[in-house]
Amino acid sequence: MADAHVDAHNPRRVPQTGGLPPASFRFDLTVDTLALSYGYYCLHHLGLGPT
Repeated sequence: MADAHVDAHNPRRVPQTGGLPPASFRFDLTVDTLALSYGYYCLHHLGLGPT
């Protein structure tokens, strides 16, 4: 299996995450999503958000 990695300390096969973007990108995307969600929540509760 080309997409599996065998750890020397753990003989079970661990799937690689080759299809995912780098962790830094995923973290930035998560932070942006949380910031936008929180901003929308605040505006909505202040009566300034879209109806």
